[in-house]
Amino acid sequence: MPEMPETEALARFLTERAAGRRIEQARAFNAAVLKTFDPPLEALAGRTVGATTRHGKFLAIETAGATPGDGTILLVIHFALAGWLRWY
Repeated sequence: MPEMPETEALARFLTERAAGRRIEQARAFNAAVLKTFDPPLEALAGRTVGATTRHGKFLAIETAGATPGDGTILLVIHFALAGWLRWY
């Protein structure tokens, strides 16, 4: 989708700068933005960021646990009309 260059740029930015880093915490500033509760957003804390990819208007961030048995959690983000992501 060529109409989503900002989402593609964000996916590349996160892959370059966040891949391999540990997530300290993840918070939603409004509970209405969450479409799932299992696993809870807090489950991302302590996990390692993997690849970030764009799927249409969605951004997918793959995370790995501290041990191989922890499995993968995929965080999928859609920015809607006024969405944003804050990275520190």
